[in-house]
Amino acid sequence: MVLLMSFWASDFLGAEEERTFDAQTRGKMENALDKAMEKSRSPAVIAAVWAPGKGTWTAMRGKADIKTSRPPQIGDKTRIGSITKTFTAVAVLQLVDEGKIALDDPIEKYLEFVPANSEITVRQLLNHSSGIFDPENDDDDFRKAVNENPSKAVSPRKIVEIAMKLQPYNKPGEGGHYSNANYKALGLIVEKVTGKDLGTVLREKIFDKLGLKKTVFATKPEIKGKHIHGYALLPDRTIDTTVRPDMWELWASGNMVSALEDQKKWAEALGRGTLLSKKSYKAMTDWIEIEGALPGKFKYGLGVDLVGEGFIGHAGAVDGYYSRIAHNPETGTTIVVFFNNLSAREDVLAYEGFLHELIDILIEDWK
Repeated sequence: MVLLMSFWASDFLGAEEERTFDAQTRGKMENALDKAMEKSRSPAVIAAVWAPGKGTWTAMRGKADIKTSRPPQIGDKTRIGSITKTFTAVAVLQLVDEGKIALDDPIEKYLEFVPANSEITVRQLLNHSSGIFDPENDDDDFRKAVNENPSKAVSPRKIVEIAMKLQPYNKPGEGGHYSNANYKALGLIVEKVTGKDLGTVLREKIFDKLGLKKTVFATKPEIKGKHIHGYALLPDRTIDTTVRPDMWELWASGNMVSALEDQKKWAEALGRGTLLSKKSYKAMTDWIEIEGALPGKFKYGLGVDLVGEGFIGHAGAVDGYYSRIAHNPETGTTIVVFFNNLSAREDVLAYEGFLHELIDILIEDWK
């Protein structure tokens, strides 16, 4: 039996957002979620929409832990994968605002191991137009080595060095292809400029300022506290992917853990440019088209993507987990979604399809 709990207001939503969507809109959202759950077979979901003046919707379904049948709870932590990139990007842009980094500086200015005249800039790392290869996703030898010995750590610097020796996707600035190595390099730049480890920088510059109490720059395989388990639902077995012996691999591009309330705050701050100057926010939302793991191109800025009608955010995919944040600064609408199955490309298509359907429902409601 599928457990369904829907909350039309929660303590952390704020008094101004306690109004619920009308029954018809809620029904459409529930139906969209039904389809996504059926297509993906995700054991659990936490999905929420906040639309000032229109309503709120928060749905929790299924099993956060298949073994115990524990249902998901509003405060559960989850892995947020590449949403980590948005934090790394904002930290870089804050340092730009402080005059410590320039977007069009060559990266060898900050990373001594990068060959001179690389023609790659900080901006190109941020928007994935550097051309740097992504060994984590696209190099069979690298993937094989990780799978055979996931506890054998490779440093972020070494990953970037490996990436830069492989055939680039494109010449710097002459194309765009999503690459985790770009954000490893950015994390190294932040550490070089600040003299602090990246986790400390993110805590001081972002977590503490926004009160993100359940957001963690994770370095250990386990998730502390109540959390959603991640799963790979394979044809012949189900694998619990929650514990990650290869956490070293994720780092600045995908290692973070967070929860619903924190991701609502973050989606809003990110989408509005709360922690940035107007100049850096404008640069962040200067869109180019890039390629990724899925067919087709999508619009990407400096650490954020553009989805639907004016929604700024990012997706996060890591074994067993899929997360999504999106905020529309014009309407103030925020969407946060957590699923706990990631086994195939089709799962991502189901989750992104759900996001787009939510946005379509909201647009129809705005008319």
